[in-house]
Amino acid sequence: MGKGVGGALRTLVGVILLLGCLLEYSAPGCAALGGSAQAAATTPEACLRSAVTRKKKTVLQLTADVVLSADLPVLKCPDLVIVGKCKTPKGRPRKCKIDGANKFKGFQFLGQEANLTLSNVELTRFSLLVYAAASGDVVITDCVLTDLRASASSRGVVAVENVGLTVRNSLITRSKGTILVAGYGGLDMANVIFRGNSGGPVLDHYRAGLRCDKCGFESNTASGDHAVVEPNYGVATFSRSWFVGNSRTKVGARGGAVYVGGGMTPTYFCNCRFANNTILLAGGRKKVEHVYVAKGNAVEFCPKRPSTGLGVASGASVKDSCGNC
Repeated sequence: MGKGVGGALRTLVGVILLLGCLLEYSAPGCAALGGSAQAAATTPEACLRSAVTRKKKTVLQLTADVVLSADLPVLKCPDLVIVGKCKTPKGRPRKCKIDGANKFKGFQFLGQEANLTLSNVELTRFSLLVYAAASGDVVITDCVLTDLRASASSRGVVAVENVGLTVRNSLITRSKGTILVAGYGGLDMANVIFRGNSGGPVLDHYRAGLRCDKCGFESNTASGDHAVVEPNYGVATFSRSWFVGNSRTKVGARGGAVYVGGGMTPTYFCNCRFANNTILLAGGRKKVEHVYVAKGNAVEFCPKRPSTGLGVASGASVKDSCGNC
């Protein structure tokens, strides 16, 4: 495997080889490892569709972009890894693009356990990129998610229930609405940047823990009833993260970057940075307010709360403590 593929991927391919069940099929723009024999795929999109429906562990290497011509079939592969291996005309590595064309659905699995890994690809123009309601894990690593549009009929562009969602080393930009949603599982992020998105919240979790290490929330705008970030019914921990230049543009709405209002469970900010996050007052004047803590909610800042830009309702709890970091 190539240098950019992680150790877990190399281990998976090694296991397939050792078991003697390696099958490779290829077409211009793709190659697949693992699984059982199927009719040869002739295009990168056909390769992708074939991999989604195979009933064995499969690693699909894309070497060309894919623009969907229809919804992807329901995921039948129990463990699917998609790795981008594209190059520029000059031979330099680049991310392969999987394009939903603003109308087609991506990866869906319901009722069966499955694992899905997307690595080193650009995922663009989807309203539903991943929907998983079963058990297993969804991993997005070294990816760019761009020009996504959450629809009114979906909870989010990437929505999982009873499934772990992990996002690493990725950029989410120029998108609208809720992008990541996790329920009854966990949302684990590291080195993820949310930049220049609108609508809000960019992520949602309910009855699910949220961990965000070295995450950046930069120049996002929330225009409706939700803030850019809203911790919701699950312990939320932001460590070594930053919230810069975010805004809430509905007059009177609170929390330029973060609105803590879900209640029941605490939110922890561990060594985080806040700057230039604003809310809109009557008359069009802007006010710096990074975080708002609603009644009945608890927040801890380590080592201490920001000196300005913190809104606290009566009955809310705010502490300066590193005990949970």
